[in-house]
Amino acid sequence: MNSFGGGAMKAGYAEGQGISIALLRPDKVIGEMRAPASSLADGAIHQGALIGFACELSAAGAALHLAPGQSSGAGQIQATMLTQCRSSLVSGECLLIHAGAGAMLWQTQLHDAHGAPVAVIAHSRILSAGRQDDAQAPRDPVAGAAKTAKNAKPERSENGAALPVAEIRRRQIVDAACEVIARKGFANATIREIAAAAGLHVPTMYQYIDGKEALLELVYSYAIRQIHAGLGQAAAGCRTARDQLHAMISVLLENGDRYRRQVGVLNREFKSLPHESRQRILREYGGLHEQLAKVVTAGIEAGEFRPVNPVIMAHVLETVCDIWPLRQFAVREIGLSAFREEMMRLIDASLGSDPATTRG
Repeated sequence: MNSFGGGAMKAGYAEGQGISIALLRPDKVIGEMRAPASSLADGAIHQGALIGFACELSAAGAALHLAPGQSSGAGQIQATMLTQCRSSLVSGECLLIHAGAGAMLWQTQLHDAHGAPVAVIAHSRILSAGRQDDAQAPRDPVAGAAKTAKNAKPERSENGAALPVAEIRRRQIVDAACEVIARKGFANATIREIAAAAGLHVPTMYQYIDGKEALLELVYSYAIRQIHAGLGQAAAGCRTARDQLHAMISVLLENGDRYRRQVGVLNREFKSLPHESRQRILREYGGLHEQLAKVVTAGIEAGEFRPVNPVIMAHVLETVCDIWPLRQFAVREIGLSAFREEMMRLIDASLGSDPATTRG
């Protein structure tokens, strides 16, 4: 069973349905539902209760985005039921796929008490105080979420760039592919299953990929590009090499925490890529180590770090960061904050940096 740390919050309908929220962030909500007897039919949780659970998670996350007096309501829902949930306890991880001026799109993955996947539910939330036509549930949750008022600011990605519908689709496809491949393995996963998990039709999928192998390469390439951008942003506002390295390590750990399922898939399925795809991905992946090595080199030249091999140090640091997403069964109880702090001490000790002098 998925375990959660921290105190749970309950309120209203959620409390009546046995729903508790353990992690609440603007981009991610994690919770559990202990279904009451009224939600069970023939020993399984009714599909409507599962959908209601997913909507409660998205409502909690959407509330963090609302302006005073603004509210959100359920829009279109597309549920892909993978199996019956015969345990009274179900856990859910709800991720924000896109936030627009008049609508938001969330995707929730549900698991039973043993950690087995139960359903993938894509659902939009319609925001009040927008244009009149924004108050209607969109027929296509992604296209509807992408529509904004003429005077509204364009939707932005994490690096501040405008976020087109094509990028939203790719995110959906990548998330769905990781979910299905994590559950079944690449060899047994089908395009039809991945399309269903993404809330898309198969022909729509083929607008973005040429086949299964191209889909797997897209998963790798997308993840690496996101990390590249995150590292660049993290280092941009830092004055010293030590601060840059700390900021970059924080980004690697946060990405590992947020996308731990994807990290597991990427580490396990690399051998499934064709040779040419592997070479392309390795070249892209090498860029991450180059970013880290460049900062280490700058620190050595500035006298902040002792002389080390920057390439080796870059690989060591990136590998240690992978401990968090790949070995959470061993370190989860420690907590991400404590793990991060220990990582920073490791960096300072191994590079011989002194916070008192490097911060001036």
